[in-house]
Parts: sequence; structure tokens; C-alpha cells
Amino acid sequence: MMRGVAFPAHRRAAFLAAIALAAGLTTGCGSDKPADPGPAPKASVELPDGAYAGKPPKGLVMFVHGGAWKGRNPTEVAAFQKVAAPLWRGQGYAVLIPEYRAGARGVDDVVAAYDAAQRELGTPTPTCGVGQSAGGHLLLELAIRRPKLRCVVSLAGPTDLTVLDDSRALRTLKRFAVDAFGSDDLKRLSPALQADRIKAKVFQVVAATDPIVPPSQAELLEKALPGTRTVVLPGGPTAGQPFIHSTVDPAALQASQQAWSSFVITNLASSGR
Repeated sequence: MMRGVAFPAHRRAAFLAAIALAAGLTTGCGSDKPADPGPAPKASVELPDGAYAGKPPKGLVMFVHGGAWKGRNPTEVAAFQKVAAPLWRGQGYAVLIPEYRAGARGVDDVVAAYDAAQRELGTPTPTCGVGQSAGGHLLLELAIRRPKLRCVVSLAGPTDLTVLDDSRALRTLKRFAVDAFGSDDLKRLSPALQADRIKAKVFQVVAATDPIVPPSQAELLEKALPGTRTVVLPGGPTAGQPFIHSTVDPAALQASQQAWSSFVITNLASSGR
């Protein structure tokens, strides 16, 4: 039986609140934020602290924010740094929270951040990533380019940018993708269409009522990549828990958080790549 991170109950609640805060911010991912063609952002590894200070990390956990591939998002990064990073560092893990530029540069930036972190740590360190929306997509792209990545947790991350039907959700997703990458690169940047190159284990969490990344996106990757785990969160009341682009049942969200944290811990502890 997999064991979750040993967070005290009040810290688990704070963690979920931070995830919800960052997730809720991506609801505005269709904003007209200008592209950022500037230099690649720099990100430093945060090492374990508390009882684990000075000890080699058990692994590295990357948190990658969403935002329709529009680039830097300091508010979401701050939310991860405030709660998620201290919790994982306090359990013996190193943490990396990279920023990235808009469009295809974002893929390069996440790959560069991973490579720089491995160099900074000095020895090959098992790594998993947790990404929201566009961040989940970028981590799947990282998995394609870096086969030693152990696992990816994709929270409402798109998997096939070429899919278009009459649903409002997929029309919106396609518009965001075309704005970010252009029409010609959508197939190349669709993880579900490149699934044979993904060696990492994948855990997807999606909302049944997501108005931008519907559960069908998760289903496409699940079919293309055997072994992928998918949790579909039921919709919640207006006063329910925010999750990326929608609102979901709070108990289901908490259970999914425990499941994917256990998934990350198990994969970081496993031998092999």
C-alpha cells in the first residue's frame, strides 16, 4: 500500500489551499498577457530543510504553473513557494519551481531548468514533476525529451492540441494552443501523439466539468500510454473547492492529492532510471 507524505492535518489543509489558490488563478488563463521574448528565466533548487537539512535529497520535485502557455506567472510561483515547497523540503525532498517564457520557448525553459537542477545537485537525482494545466503539458513534453524523468502528475493538463470538435471547451483550448504555438506545431507538441517516447509514469487529475481541458483529453493519453493513472473529479457546488479551471467536490480533491503525492513518493523511491 502506498503511503502519502506525512503532513500534519493542518498542514495538509494548507497545502490543499495553496494548490487551490494557484489552480484558481489559471481560471484567467485566457487573458491577453503579452508574450515574453526576454531571456530564459533562472530557477534554483531549494534543498531539504528541518530534520533533513544538509542531507542528500530523497529526490527532486518540480512544480510547474499553468496559464495558457503565456509565460511567467509570479503569483502562482509564490503560492507554490509559500506552502508546497516547505512541506516537501521538510520531508527530505529538493524542490524546483521554474518560470518559463511564452509559447514554445516555455518547453525549452522547463527542459533547461531540469538540466540545470541536475547539474546543481551534482549527482543524478530522481525527479518527478507536478504541473497545472499548461504546466502539466510542459512536464509531459519534458518527459518526452528527458526519459530519465521518473514521473509526471498532470493536473488538468492538455494532451492533444490537434483535437477540435464542436464543444466550447475544445474550441477554447485550440485557440489558446494556436496563440501559443501556431498551427503548424500542434501535432509535434501533443504528448498523446508522442506517447511512445514517454518513459515516465503519469498520473492525471481532471475535473468532469472542466470548461477548457475536458476529461476526453486525459482519456487520449491514457489510451496512448498504457499504465497511465487518471482520476476524474466530480463537479462540486458553487462553494466547492476550486481546481484549475473549475470547482470540484472537496473530499474528492483531497483524496486525489493524497493519491498523487503517494504516487510521487513511490516513484522517487523506486530503483532504476
